Amino acid sequence: MIWQEALHQVCAEYLNRPLEWGVRDCCQFASAYVQARTGVDHAVDFNYDGRLGAARILAEYDGIEKLIGKYLGAPKHTSNPGDLVLCNLAVAIDEAVQTLGVTNGSYVWGIHPDDGLVRIPLKAIAAAWSV
Repeated sequence: MIWQEALHQVCAEYLNRPLEWGVRDCCQFASAYVQARTGVDHAVDFNYDGRLGAARILAEYDGIEKLIGKYLGAPKHTSNPGDLVLCNLAVAIDEAVQTLGVTNGSYVWGIHPDDGLVRIPLKAIAAAWSV
């Protein structure tokens, strides 16, 4: 499936729905997008619920970037429309988190821990992978 169709399909599933760890979080969003593009479900081996379960998996892989790298290879330094991206997202004045999303070239569709699916500025991109 071309990236525009895959992104539209996944965003429609996440729009106006709250974050739910293990169901509708950034890793599940990324996995759904990659599966829509490639037909491969990389999340099949990852069953977790709650923030703690997600944190355990990320710790096991030494972070989200290395987890994604296991399946999609080393990250690129620049992004292109349709790429899976890792963003640094401010959630409070003095707090930031990392989240996964997909860039359309103008912004990133990604998952905010409080607001669910949001648009994120391109300047927040820290790493990118071709899908």
